[in-house]
Amino acid sequence: MLAPYDGGLLFVATSDSEQTLDVERIVQALTELIEVSGIDGGAEGLGISDILFGDEAVAQAISQAIYAQRLSCQRAEGPVRYTQLGILRTVMPFAETPEMRSFSEAILSPIREHDSEHGSELESTLAAFIENDRRIERTAKQTSQHPNTIRYRLDKVTALTGLSYKCAPEMEQLSLAYAIERARSLQ
Repeated sequence: MLAPYDGGLLFVATSDSEQTLDVERIVQALTELIEVSGIDGGAEGLGISDILFGDEAVAQAISQAIYAQRLSCQRAEGPVRYTQLGILRTVMPFAETPEMRSFSEAILSPIREHDSEHGSELESTLAAFIENDRRIERTAKQTSQHPNTIRYRLDKVTALTGLSYKCAPEMEQLSLAYAIERARSLQ
């Protein structure tokens, strides 16, 4: 099913059998169909569910396509498959719960307050660091900053939150807080 939704498109796929489907070919054909048909926005804003099996899976497929569509609209980069959401697949259904909001806000509030008071870009640097696989050089290149600037900002995040980007369990908390906020922005 291909349907318009909230400024984008949903593609929901269900099947009665577990036959092997070439998802990449389906996405390619769907993207070409959208481009040829002249649908506003093209394949930007296209969310694609997993391929699920059975009638009871339709509601789940629609939910998955909606989550993927929201990320596709936010990125404005073309189709997004539900499988590409990573940790957001787990976080999105629960991002608005009080526990998740509290966890995220406890970690990100000091960073936001500092950014607001000092005009710094600590939160956006942290987000870029996470989005760039926690690699200083890639983050520096993507943000057009010197690697030492990235290190300085991440050290400042550590000072504000007590969570070090150099320590895996602490970085997981920073990443989860970011994922919760990202999921909340997609709701």
